[in-house]
Amino acid sequence: MSACVMGKNADVERMYSDFAPYPGQFIRLLSERNKIIKRFYTSLAKARVFNPQKGYAFAQSIFQNFCPSPSSSIRLLDAGCGTGEKTVRFACAFPNAEVIGIDFSEGSLSYAQRLKEYLDVTNVKFARKNLFSDPLTDLGPFDYIHCAGVIHHTEDPLVPLKNIVTVMNEKSYLWLLLYADYAHRHLENTRRIGLHMLFPDNNMISKRVEFLKDIGMARYTGSNEERPIKKILRAKRRLIYNVKDLWFSEYTRETQSSDTDLYDAYANPIVWYYKTEMVEELLEGADLDLLHYVCSPRNTKYEEKLKPYLAHRDIYEAMKISECFHYPNSFWLIVKKQIGSRGA
Repeated sequence: MSACVMGKNADVERMYSDFAPYPGQFIRLLSERNKIIKRFYTSLAKARVFNPQKGYAFAQSIFQNFCPSPSSSIRLLDAGCGTGEKTVRFACAFPNAEVIGIDFSEGSLSYAQRLKEYLDVTNVKFARKNLFSDPLTDLGPFDYIHCAGVIHHTEDPLVPLKNIVTVMNEKSYLWLLLYADYAHRHLENTRRIGLHMLFPDNNMISKRVEFLKDIGMARYTGSNEERPIKKILRAKRRLIYNVKDLWFSEYTRETQSSDTDLYDAYANPIVWYYKTEMVEELLEGADLDLLHYVCSPRNTKYEEKLKPYLAHRDIYEAMKISECFHYPNSFWLIVKKQIGSRGA
């Protein structure tokens, strides 16, 4: 596991509160003053994201074969919910569920609350909690927990993970996203190190993003300039996809590819990157069993070809082999408490 730990938890909290509420896909919609435009994109948001069918499809993509039925009366925790888009989607997916989103960023939570109220989703609530230092037992237990891209932005990821385990029982499922030390994440880490060497003071974190904008760097391409081939592909999409779908994706993409994304990708004071053996060490340290993994982005061709060779192997050995072929930027993990573990 490699890391870029150049700050404290408080530096990360300040970044997400003051500069980069994340992911912020619907901040633009919530702040839109033109009533006609707002009404139009609100209708698209409800049709394409925030409704029971789309919400449940999203939940299935997360929890895979462990996903409960849409009518289930579950308790679901979104640990590190940020601006709450996914939390609200879970609430839409499971209308009989009690859904709670927690985050340490007041700036992000303010948008999450606004989104909930704007869409009038009643079975979700948000609370400020610091996974690193605040006890969670007053909230739990939960049947399902979603924690995407959170604990690897803390000084010691095992601490918040153990905290999450306190609101799990032996029937609970935890979905966990961790950055992998491959693909564009490895490039991000290299650039982040250089950026932090240029601007080491976390009290001047905005200077890092100003520099990135000045040199024209985006999160994944290394440049904000649109290459000719990309323009051609975008034109092709306009012919293939429903025009409303394209409008909507561009509307949300423009928000997330703004300064917020640069803060999250490069200016972040703390980031840990994992390989399989360190995932195993992390989960074992929290008394968790790995049930299922996905190397993201997925390559279904590799998955199908590898499947017969992995069927009877230890899950971590299988994951290591998959990692070598997929070269993933993230690990998607579904875990449960070990039977008889501490605190069970």
